[in-house]
Amino acid sequence: MIIQVVQYKKSKVQLSNIKCDGLAFPIENSKVEANKETRVLWNAPKTWLIISSKENIISIITIE
Repeated sequence: MIIQVVQYKKSKVQLSNIKCDGLAFPIENSKVEANKETRVLWNAPKTWLIISSKENIISIITIE
């Protein structure tokens, strides 16, 4: 499954509070956070790609 995540300008959610399968969203270009089943790739400012072998990855994105 491939998902694109975009943070809106007016979003009040802090990026540091968002996790996907326990992984933080990287804030530098060309950085990747990964585990055995999921990768979170910085794609552009406030834009990330999540690539996962888990079909329910959308429900695993958490905001703390």
